[in-house]
Amino acid sequence: MADGKADAAQIERLRLAFRSADAGSNDGKLSFEEFYTLLKRGNPKFQEEQAEVLFENCDQDLSGGIDFDEFVEYIFNNADMVNVFKLETTAEEEDCKTTLMSMPGPIRAAASKAVKERGEDWRKMTWKERLEEVKEIEKGKREGTDVREQAAPVFDPSSTVKVIPRKADRPRPETTSPKSPAKDPLNSTMSRTIRSSSQQESVSGPSTTPVASPSSSSKLSNKKFTIADMNQEELVNYSLQEDDLSFAGDPQSKAQCREFKKYLLTAGSPLDALEIERFIAKGTAGWVFLCTDKTSGKKCAMKMIRMTQARSGIKEWFCSKALRGISEDVVFTSEKVHVVSRSSAPAVIQNELANAGPVNYFLCMIQELMPWGTLEDLAKEGELSPEIMFKCLEDVATTLAVMHANKIQHRDVKPENIMLQMDDENDDGQETVTSAKLCDFGSAQIGNDSNSCWDDIRRFGVTLFSVATGEGWTKNRLIRAKHDELVSRLTTAVADSSDPTMKRLPKVLEQILGGSMKMADVAKVMAEMADAYDD
Repeated sequence: MADGKADAAQIERLRLAFRSADAGSNDGKLSFEEFYTLLKRGNPKFQEEQAEVLFENCDQDLSGGIDFDEFVEYIFNNADMVNVFKLETTAEEEDCKTTLMSMPGPIRAAASKAVKERGEDWRKMTWKERLEEVKEIEKGKREGTDVREQAAPVFDPSSTVKVIPRKADRPRPETTSPKSPAKDPLNSTMSRTIRSSSQQESVSGPSTTPVASPSSSSKLSNKKFTIADMNQEELVNYSLQEDDLSFAGDPQSKAQCREFKKYLLTAGSPLDALEIERFIAKGTAGWVFLCTDKTSGKKCAMKMIRMTQARSGIKEWFCSKALRGISEDVVFTSEKVHVVSRSSAPAVIQNELANAGPVNYFLCMIQELMPWGTLEDLAKEGELSPEIMFKCLEDVATTLAVMHANKIQHRDVKPENIMLQMDDENDDGQETVTSAKLCDFGSAQIGNDSNSCWDDIRRFGVTLFSVATGEGWTKNRLIRAKHDELVSRLTTAVADSSDPTMKRLPKVLEQILGGSMKMADVAKVMAEMADAYDD
């Protein structure tokens, strides 16, 4: 923005903000109440007297309402208002910039180079966009191992890890008929070395943006507004707007999410219920700690995410609640969550949050401990046999089919979001994969959304390609690859295989990515292919 002029992207951001504020009346004009709500969205302490002055100045035709043209014209012809809306994204960007600057310089340089090679301009990207580029570079480096592609299932069927015989497997759940919803969670309560990417976190960033703090007079203050100054209630209100609950679909589900938000306003610390033992994993947006429940003595995992990313947390909570009793192969989140402030957290937490950005409050979600790692881990270690691969993919496909039948879509299916359950207490001491569980519901969608169902199917197909060939999901940017290219590469990979089931893979992948199969159909094919390895 220069000289009070806005580019198309800035106009579109204002249009989205305007539509959001006008959603109640939907009459194309902002009443004072709607205008005031928009200002308070970023800062709950915005003064009503100041909002009245701004409203009168914006309402140039004295109609008692502000239309979009008046809204835009006033903003970009008033220096004070320009400063306000320039600062509207400061809090979100502040968090991303702080996180980015804590990362090593060579990684940032590599990300900048990758952006330039794609013909894009690093300097024109937001801090959030730059941070996502760096995360992709980091993840791509972690994915690369010498053994990964050499020992991929299409090349090397051996593994030191076993898989449970299918004849001893449990009955498969139905995948066609919806079940009754789970009970209201607001009325409920709550060995081995853990692999590096266990209990991964959701990635979605803050979805709302703050407005600059007002001064005590009608003249707008140029003081920089920061989320670091917010208390728990203010930060929850900032982080979870009504629009952030739109994923829930039907009114009843939205009502439950509103109650969840209300609970978060005063939710207490987990320290009374849990003994925080040690840090065990760092994901893209959060931290995981090994804990012991003080009442039961059981081990569990505590996932901590910034309160500014509570939108992903509420999805995790809601989907876990909805799927409990419907599907077995899900990493469930406890229905009781907690909030911890960094300033009062024990040293074991504070040490990991040293470079966590300006946010002081974190949402704490308690999950079952899954110390065996993910399908991605097993692929990186070259320990993924065809038997294990098809068994795990059958579990995932069946879970997704159940979810789709119950109007839930995952929207982030990939190898690192498929966690393994193992039995390592058998007579020979050998690890045995017993099931694969979907985790990370931070991108989920609720309702009858055919596009979201297709996204799950597509991502499942790319997951199948990634684990079968050993190609890294992020390193090789598989989700952006053309479908016919993936089928062609898989065809080349299985050309020399003597395994008839592997020979079928390219055709199966073509059918999945071609959009001719529903998730229940995919689950049946995965079960059939898994049967081929049953002794």
